Amino acid sequence: MDKKDERILHRAEKAGVKLAKKQGHMPTRDELLELKIQVIPNPIRWICFGTSVICAIGAWLLFGQDSNVWASVLAVTSVLLLAFSIFGIRRTLETLADHASYDLVESVFGLIGDAVGSILD
Repeated sequence: MDKKDERILHRAEKAGVKLAKKQGHMPTRDELLELKIQVIPNPIRWICFGTSVICAIGAWLLFGQDSNVWASVLAVTSVLLLAFSIFGIRRTLETLADHASYDLVESVFGLIGDAVGSILD
């Protein structure tokens, strides 16, 4: 298992424990498959946010110099990057399990069972 798979497994475990606490019972396999997991690393999201701020400043400066076309392009880019940095890319666990080289759902189910077992008892 590589670092990306470990990160996805950790995020899936956190989302599953959160779901179990919210529902008050151990999630079923179908409920786990519907979990949405963030797949973009946080540093990339921070870079998108910083780029968004730079584009917004550039758009603001260009609107003052009557370069409305470039300012509009930078403004739209800024909004898109800001949305991407806030929301990222989320995939369901079922989609991620289809591409994993191991049984992701069983691994997550076992980890959640260990974590939630002591909480719900």
